[in-house]
Amino acid sequence: MDEKTDVSIFGSCVTRDAFAHLENTFNVSTYIARQSFVSAVDNAIPLPCPIEDITARNNFERRTSQRLLLYQIERVR
Repeated sequence: MDEKTDVSIFGSCVTRDAFAHLENTFNVSTYIARQSFVSAVDNAIPLPCPIEDITARNNFERRTSQRLLLYQIERVR
């Protein structure tokens, strides 16, 4: 069995979907979407509430928002 290469994608669903067609070669271990590069490298701000309390219209938007904040929190610790 061939070992897959783990990749992290910082981009759009178009990039993610391109890797899906290469599933026998790559494993998408992290997918960060809908985040600007500027916000990814800028200083994080304190959260006004626990991250679990952040809501959205659907699960995808909730996960995306929470990941955006978690990545920024982790970076400044």
